[in-house]
Amino acid sequence: MAKETVLVVEYGPIVKDDKSLQMPSKGNPFPTQYMFPLRTTPQQALNGRVGDVPASNIAGGGSAINAMFHDRGAKADYDAWAELGNTGWDWNGLLPYFKKAVRFTPPSQAEQQKYGYTYDLSAYGGSGPVDVSYPPFQFPGNKIQFDAWKDLNIKTQKEGANGNAFGVFWVPSSQDPVKETRVDAVIAHYKQRKNYHLLTMHQASKINFVGTAAAGVTVKSRETGKTKYIVAVKEIILAAGAVHTPQLLQLSGIGPKSVLSAAGVTTKVDLEGVGQNLQDHPFFPMAHQFTSNVFPYPELLTENATYRDAAYAEYWATRTGPFALGLGNAGAFVPLLNLTSQYKNIASTLSSQSASTYVDPSTPASVLKGYAAQLKILANRFTRTDNAVMELPFAGQASPVVAFLKPASRGTIKITNSDIGTEPAIDTRTIANPVDLKIMMELLKFARKYFKTPTMSKLGPVELLPGPDVDTDAEIEGIFRAALVQPSFYHVCCTAAMGPRANGGVVGTNLLVHGVSRLSVVDASVMPMVPGTHTCETVYAIAEKAADIIKSRA
Repeated sequence: MAKETVLVVEYGPIVKDDKSLQMPSKGNPFPTQYMFPLRTTPQQALNGRVGDVPASNIAGGGSAINAMFHDRGAKADYDAWAELGNTGWDWNGLLPYFKKAVRFTPPSQAEQQKYGYTYDLSAYGGSGPVDVSYPPFQFPGNKIQFDAWKDLNIKTQKEGANGNAFGVFWVPSSQDPVKETRVDAVIAHYKQRKNYHLLTMHQASKINFVGTAAAGVTVKSRETGKTKYIVAVKEIILAAGAVHTPQLLQLSGIGPKSVLSAAGVTTKVDLEGVGQNLQDHPFFPMAHQFTSNVFPYPELLTENATYRDAAYAEYWATRTGPFALGLGNAGAFVPLLNLTSQYKNIASTLSSQSASTYVDPSTPASVLKGYAAQLKILANRFTRTDNAVMELPFAGQASPVVAFLKPASRGTIKITNSDIGTEPAIDTRTIANPVDLKIMMELLKFARKYFKTPTMSKLGPVELLPGPDVDTDAEIEGIFRAALVQPSFYHVCCTAAMGPRANGGVVGTNLLVHGVSRLSVVDASVMPMVPGTHTCETVYAIAEKAADIIKSRA
């Protein structure tokens, strides 16, 4: 395959010299100057609020700006993909590619003893392009927070990347183990391949066809405004992300005819699933004051200029200290049955729902058929111990976020006109399904139990947000809808889902778009259901598997 050439049309620049992206810890965790200014439509279930939908607009995509939390979902998460008709895309089908994508460097013996790092080398076993490792620093309060989960009988896992992504465990960072800097897709892939060419600062505006065969792409320079047409010799691979992949398909005439017609676009293929099935991990923040904190603690980096300046100097001198640590390397991933005794009732409620009740009223019949199958799978997973619905990442901080990993609500991406310069309407339909609201309320109640455990009492936590005056279910629901619940945990996906066309699928197991030829999708859009994990490593695995599939077509 090395004799073949690959041209990537990249919307943004390669950012080479921004130290805030290179070092793991940064004052601005998610730099908006490197993001599309995407927002949802007003969300009915959030009292009409709009939310941010973060997406990178620089080379490397999300890997260039994310929290570097390099984890995988549970085996049960990926087995769900195969249960939806995607043979070969279950855990066993993806595991070789998870391994192939990374090069894992174990922590030193001294670091294991000092911080308590655990891992299973067999979960990695690869020599791939993406370095993953553990940082040479953790805040001391992290150990207290890790141990406190035992008070709630949450299982401690030696490793989460072996399919056991439930319980409490350590997660490595996408981090160079020597330089202690971020490793993204530009560093890991582009700079290593001579046959890989990058056309930066250009936006693809349309995929062009000869009959039903994808022939080329119209692109426009963001610097000069000039338009050019690029011909594909073998295949066009669409990897614009879960917002812009369905947008570009729709602008090119591939999508639900009703959406295309309303936007003034001629329909080439009435492919109903394009832009449907949008999923993400909704989340809410919590805030506490620790009255018995242990020094040093994460908040010092923003509260104490002297400490911050010393830590900054230490990092650039020795690549150690707090700035060598990203947003953390530990998390609790909790199954529903650990959260509430009502888990069977919740699962039963979900499995008895009609697929059409809580989705966009215009959802096509084929998409409803696929969604009905998803509801059955979610209901099944809610009764099992081997997958999670809750994530609470921690690193010694007093104010965590809590993410809901298995939402039942489904949103849409729809173009509103034929102009690539107009962002599509992003309707996440966050907590539109009342089961999601019910479970997110249980997440808050369980997180509160965690902060009240005997072990956590060593830190003296006092809740500030939502606050002790938010106590009843009605009060929790009120603040969730009015302010706390946010639509996107940076994990938007599933809008060009893999699956049979009759079930709302957009691509087959070969990643080729249904109804046309020479056009495939390789990004988070193709996930049929969002896994209970940060999505970056899953996208790497999808891409590695896609490479083998595409090479087999050559």
